[in-house]
Amino acid sequence: MENLKFPASPLPIARHDNGTLMTTFDVSQLDCGFTKLELASLMIAQGLQSHPNFRDAHHMEIAIKAVNLAKTVLEEANK
Repeated sequence: MENLKFPASPLPIARHDNGTLMTTFDVSQLDCGFTKLELASLMIAQGLQSHPNFRDAHHMEIAIKAVNLAKTVLEEANK
């Protein structure tokens, strides 16, 4: 599964015989949520921001670290 591009929300609602997933995005583009990369980055950024060592860090530094960590985690999950 391509973890970087599949939606994290809304959750897939059906799997086709060919292995592809159907989500509410297939029904209406207005219902599409974050990708797994976007959601993982936001969650990691929240965790970094709450850590005492990062409280005074520049927001861009936290954002870059969060995205890099999320990519690493999701790519490892692809294996």
